[in-house]
Amino acid sequence: MARSSPFLSLRLVHHKYTQATDTMSVSIIDSPRSIVALLDMLGHLPETPPFLYCDLEGVHLGRHGSVSLIQVFVLPSSCTFLIDVHVLGKNAFLLSNEVGLTLKSILESEFIPKVFFDVRNDADALYAHYGIRLQCVSDLQLMENGSRRSSKARPLLPKRLLASLSYCIENDACLDKKVKKVWQTTKQRGLSLFAPQHGGSYDVFNHRPLAKDIIDYCTQDVTYLPVLYAVYVTKLSQKWSDLVSDESRNRVATAQTASYDPHGKNKGRSPWAAEAGKKPFTQGESNPSRQKAESASGTPAAAMVLSPTPKPAYPTIPRSPADTRPIVKPVLSVVSNNKAIRNFARLSIADYSAPSRQQSHLTSPATVAQVLPPRLSSKSAEWTCTMCNKTMQKSQGSAHRSGKPHRKRQAAADK
Repeated sequence: MARSSPFLSLRLVHHKYTQATDTMSVSIIDSPRSIVALLDMLGHLPETPPFLYCDLEGVHLGRHGSVSLIQVFVLPSSCTFLIDVHVLGKNAFLLSNEVGLTLKSILESEFIPKVFFDVRNDADALYAHYGIRLQCVSDLQLMENGSRRSSKARPLLPKRLLASLSYCIENDACLDKKVKKVWQTTKQRGLSLFAPQHGGSYDVFNHRPLAKDIIDYCTQDVTYLPVLYAVYVTKLSQKWSDLVSDESRNRVATAQTASYDPHGKNKGRSPWAAEAGKKPFTQGESNPSRQKAESASGTPAAAMVLSPTPKPAYPTIPRSPADTRPIVKPVLSVVSNNKAIRNFARLSIADYSAPSRQQSHLTSPATVAQVLPPRLSSKSAEWTCTMCNKTMQKSQGSAHRSGKPHRKRQAAADK
């Protein structure tokens, strides 16, 4: 039997998203042998685009609670791994493979991108209980808020408010009616088991063996994170991409401070609500999101007045001369009705951090004149009313001639 390539296309991944949860590939990591096998697989993943999509579950998740499960969806393998922290304890983060790779080193790596949805309580719990400082994190909740152009795009959700994961999946994950019904049913079954307001208890995350409804609940949400990432990343401008990156780091830094409240009342507000409507920061001004992050880490305010510098989307890990493994450059493809997902899938992994072919084509001076129509000069676009002795744009001439002042002068001239 031929060995399947670990680099599966988004076509297969997206197909799995549209199926019921029980058809998805799920592996429970609850032994030292299985955690080492997982590390061996993660050690051979490419760095770009993000391939690790993570979420945590636990009893009152945060510094005052505990971590029960870590869900990791690995995009190339189309598999969700449920790491049983309740059973493994610290060994889940400290066990290493033959090359010394641990789950802690992956989470703390500044070169391996990880995608979370609202990373705050996850970062708080990992730091408080296991001393893990998350790095290289993209927060999908911030990406959604930054890609939302205005409140008109979400009439019932103003831009000053943050969206929940359920809201994003229901509105942006391109689910058909059948799949959405399965997703909603699985969601409600899980909530009825662990949510106190639905008659459940968080202790269900520590019951072994795990209930099937809990496995389905933990699995299905994290499998939709790559779809949401594909939707939002194509909508972010360079300015908003920098703001989201800075605020993601600020969230992690703030969650590790002693004053962080895992259940604060203002957690539902956008971090840019106070800056809404203001002019974007320019050279010599301080980025408000970066200012918060540096303040939380103790950096002097004078060091925060920096202009944003362009940087690659994700840095790559330098290869050692002794590493003779071939560089695999898979090309992502997807069949979807969503234009954003199709555009994201066209970018190959090797070219993801570089400008796309379409962008490079448009920035060429030779093609700009062909793509863009010639702009009218100010003189050719102006028109002067000889009767009123007023100069205006040609497009305003019709409205001016039908106006009351012009008609009065016309009537007086006719007499």
